[in-house]
Amino acid sequence: MSAEIILLPYIIESLSDLLDTATTTGTRLGYSMKKITPLAVKPIEPRFRQIELAVNNSEVVANGLAEEEQLEFTKGNITITFKRDERKRLSVCVSGTTKTEEELRQAGTEFAHRLVQQYVYQKIKRELQQRKFVITEEETTPQNVIRLKVRHW
Repeated sequence: MSAEIILLPYIIESLSDLLDTATTTGTRLGYSMKKITPLAVKPIEPRFRQIELAVNNSEVVANGLAEEEQLEFTKGNITITFKRDERKRLSVCVSGTTKTEEELRQAGTEFAHRLVQQYVYQKIKRELQQRKFVITEEETTPQNVIRLKVRHW
């Protein structure tokens, strides 16, 4: 008998947890990260193609950012920027020079979903450890589904 449970985090940790998770996720996907403070924000050059994305469950990331603070990830000629807007929602902007809108949308969506997944994954592991559960098996499928088997004595 088996069961699958989908858990969403209900407590947001500090900004350092978000930065650690974002850095790890970005590195695994081949991006480099730059944190931008409000004073350092520069407008995107007009030669870039730019799209805005709505990402489900992205509020877990947005709560880890200070207002008007940004996380910027670059891979080749694609730049993905996460920032909180004035309504405290996460805004994801993907820009690049030699990419189509669909290529930018695909890159941004993949990155954003993986970032949210990794953030939730780290939260669940910490919560399991705090509640004295032991992870007996961990598997990541080719579709990037993470499965954990846990035991409690």
